[in-house]
Amino acid sequence: SLDRGADTGATEDVRRLESEKRALEEALSRRELEGEALRQALAAATASAEKALALHAAHLRSMEQLRAAKLSEAINQKVELHISVPRVTLNYNNAPPLFISAASAFNDSRIRDFLSREVFPAFEPMWVRLDREDKAPDGSTKRAYSTKMLDKLTEAVKAFVKKSQQADEMTPPPTSRV
Repeated sequence: SLDRGADTGATEDVRRLESEKRALEEALSRRELEGEALRQALAAATASAEKALALHAAHLRSMEQLRAAKLSEAINQKVELHISVPRVTLNYNNAPPLFISAASAFNDSRIRDFLSREVFPAFEPMWVRLDREDKAPDGSTKRAYSTKMLDKLTEAVKAFVKKSQQADEMTPPPTSRV
């Protein structure tokens, strides 16, 4: 009878342990399903975050392009340079006419100095309005961007002067004897 009581107690222990084992296996199965659901949710959240970052970067690029376009538009609407390049023709006696153009006195440094001194100060109010963080439309600093724009404007003026000089050389002026 003692063996039977021990067998009954052992059997109950086995049943209880098997019941606990099933409960633990079910809990493990639920945790594995929850873990998989969490992994899928994390993957979806990561994909959404990456998409949001890409959209944000695209938005920043389009804002910078818009800013550069607006600045360019403002410059194109507000800046008008009138450039006069005088040319003189000297006629005397029977010698061939001598053409003298003021363009020969315009070298890059003189054009740049003039633009820096006379033209670029007019851009300062635009920078105050558009550049609160010392950041130019191309992402550089105000100073670097101003230098780049001054270089471009210097090249454009120099090209215009050279073009007008070449056009003047093609067309002889009307002659008048002094």
